Amino acid sequence: MDIRNVTEFRNFVNANQLNGLSKEIQAVTICITDYERGCSCWKEGDRQKIYDNCKALYIRAVGIITSQFSSQFVEKTPDKRVNFFQDGVPIGAVGR
Repeated sequence: MDIRNVTEFRNFVNANQLNGLSKEIQAVTICITDYERGCSCWKEGDRQKIYDNCKALYIRAVGIITSQFSSQFVEKTPDKRVNFFQDGVPIGAVGR
């Protein structure tokens, strides 16, 4: 399974109830929710700063997942492998 960006990551985490594994994972889901709630009246640069922060949190969370929570993630996928990407670049992978 491929998770191609921070939003797909949030959706996977929420769908599989993995939010409580770590504060880093939870921070990503909160960040994307806040970003999506953003007002269209905000300056584009302000929204982009929030999204860039979410991406940085996601990259940090993937590092935690690969070292501590790989089994919890792979058991939620049919192929027992998760590849993490951001902006088309691989940032981590877990599997059995």
